[in-house]
Amino acid sequence: KNSLRSEKMMVPSAGLLLCVAACCFLPLLTVSAGCRSKWKQLRGDITEYKLITVLKLPKITDCLMKSSAAEAHAASFDAESGDCALMQCDRGGRDACRKCRHEKDASLPMLWIKDPPKTCWKTFQHRVDGSVSFNRNWSEYVSGFGQGESLNYWMGLEQLHQLTATGVWRVRWEFSDWNDNWYWAENAPFSVGPATDKYRCSMGPLDAKRSSVGQLTTAAFSPNGKTFTTDGLCAEERSAGWWFGYCAFMNPNGIYRVPPEAYSTSFALSYILNGGVLSGSYSLKTFECLIYNE
Repeated sequence: KNSLRSEKMMVPSAGLLLCVAACCFLPLLTVSAGCRSKWKQLRGDITEYKLITVLKLPKITDCLMKSSAAEAHAASFDAESGDCALMQCDRGGRDACRKCRHEKDASLPMLWIKDPPKTCWKTFQHRVDGSVSFNRNWSEYVSGFGQGESLNYWMGLEQLHQLTATGVWRVRWEFSDWNDNWYWAENAPFSVGPATDKYRCSMGPLDAKRSSVGQLTTAAFSPNGKTFTTDGLCAEERSAGWWFGYCAFMNPNGIYRVPPEAYSTSFALSYILNGGVLSGSYSLKTFECLIYNE
């Protein structure tokens, strides 16, 4: 590398000096092409973050410097007002707020994200309301259906198999109740087998350090080792396709119900653990299943 004392080195431009100063002293993304970035503008869902504070600052560089000092995961800056909002992911780990579907959603704002992961969480199932029935036949569950990843959606078993056939994947179950409390659990590794084996699920144990709730460990209720089915007693009772054993500790594809029926119903859209909102009779408000290539 050239030394600054080299007699052959030309006097640097003001722009280059600004870039070097930013890279040396500020852990942030600048508009100068020569700087190594630690912050990147990406679309993000503000509802998945908790607000740390809002500061009045003159420049985006100041905003990102303050964000780094505050250990923020994301920031937004309004140049006109000088408002610098510092945020942290409110879904567990920082990467949990980086969903692939965000980048496809033009309605979401651009946020400054610190050290964004190289990959993002890919949605393969999502429930937000009752406008789409998940009581579907085998071929529909194989090919996929719905309104897109941000709404009511099922990716399709064949695509899910193709994705998880290579690499090392983990799965995330993220859901909310009717008081807008959020819960999540992660298992690793995770993969889905081929059509010849009826898209059998292979799922590792709960990653407790990355989960806000526990998980039933009874093998008969776990998706692990089960083939996917859209018929039989469990599928018929729950009006859904899933990796049923006897039957399952979750039913994300069940009938969507709203209060007051959602508070006490049979075969609910549920995550079963310890009663209350985590029981088979409480129908959850939202449910999303995601995978991440580690």
